[in-house]
Amino acid sequence: MLSNVVAKAHRHDIVTLCGDFNAKVGSDASYAPAIFGKHGLGELNYNGVYLIEFCATHELIVGASWFPHKQIRKYTWNLPDGVTRNEIDHILIAKHRRRCLEDVRTFRCANYYSDHQLVVAKFKLKLKTVIRPRRSVKRFNVRKL
Repeated sequence: MLSNVVAKAHRHDIVTLCGDFNAKVGSDASYAPAIFGKHGLGELNYNGVYLIEFCATHELIVGASWFPHKQIRKYTWNLPDGVTRNEIDHILIAKHRRRCLEDVRTFRCANYYSDHQLVVAKFKLKLKTVIRPRRSVKRFNVRKL
């Protein structure tokens, strides 16, 4: 379902997916260096493999893995025991829009009742101006009038 929606997007659209994918991509970027960077958290799991395949199919990247942060700014979910922490919420963006993404991190101070942390991304959109040709203005010959 999600795959169909992303496939229908035009190349000029800014495709950004945010959500809880329950996927750990880890920090070893050697098996998919074009999809995620070396700044991930944890170890790769099965859902992480599915996420990598999805990103490879639709030419997306995992945003948070490209930016170095402290461990406390990387994890997005923690168990109630307070010890186990994982990075399972991700922001995906089209690979050709990679330069628009300035930073992705989590904020722990959000005041809501959930075991997930708030994931925030900074974008800097670089849009091109379209120069349209001017219309020729018809001039009336006043002498003939």
